[in-house]
Amino acid sequence: MFNTKPRILFIFVSLLLISIPLLSQNQQDSVSVKTPFRKGRWITGLSGSISSGSNSLKSSNSGINRNQYSIDFRTGKFIKDRLLVGGLISFSRDKSDEFVKRTAETLFAAPMVMWYLADGEKGSLFLNGAGGYVSFRDESGLAQGEDPPLILIDGNGFGILLGFGYSYVLHDRVVFGLGLNYNNSWLSADVTETPENKKSKENFTVADLSFSFGFSVILDKFFF
Repeated sequence: MFNTKPRILFIFVSLLLISIPLLSQNQQDSVSVKTPFRKGRWITGLSGSISSGSNSLKSSNSGINRNQYSIDFRTGKFIKDRLLVGGLISFSRDKSDEFVKRTAETLFAAPMVMWYLADGEKGSLFLNGAGGYVSFRDESGLAQGEDPPLILIDGNGFGILLGFGYSYVLHDRVVFGLGLNYNNSWLSADVTETPENKKSKENFTVADLSFSFGFSVILDKFFF
């Protein structure tokens, strides 16, 4: 289980409640608002994260290697000032080579809502949320032996993403964003154990907390 889940949800709800007065104080139309996040505009961009590390043991030839990365593609339209509705596709991969080799891949596709909290010309804090389809595959097994035991988990289900961060805008067009994201997925998967070829059906959850960064472009029209 992901022990910090209640804490993350509490932080997200607290930010949401704090931001409500900010929204109620601004009832101006798009003509007078200075924000670059104006009604009718589109925003499209990529974000993600990557990490790699290794550790070798002097007493043996073994070591630990780990590589992680994630890529998010997001696009949407502002249906009103500072309120974006769109969608996202996210792919992540986690590979480790230790005493146990493991490769996990996750694909997440969902509609998305983003709410920018301020009218500043140079940027704003934001909250975002998404809920949709998740595909998950996890393969793990012992790193030694001619025919080592292997466990394959292959499933799909429903997932959510909650996040907050800050977007900095250059020249009313280019956006650089930093965010903290919480993902939680409820999955149903086929589990296969080899070489016994034992198969079963399992229900489980997968959760993680991650930082992301990326660039986006603001357009008055969506490429047309």
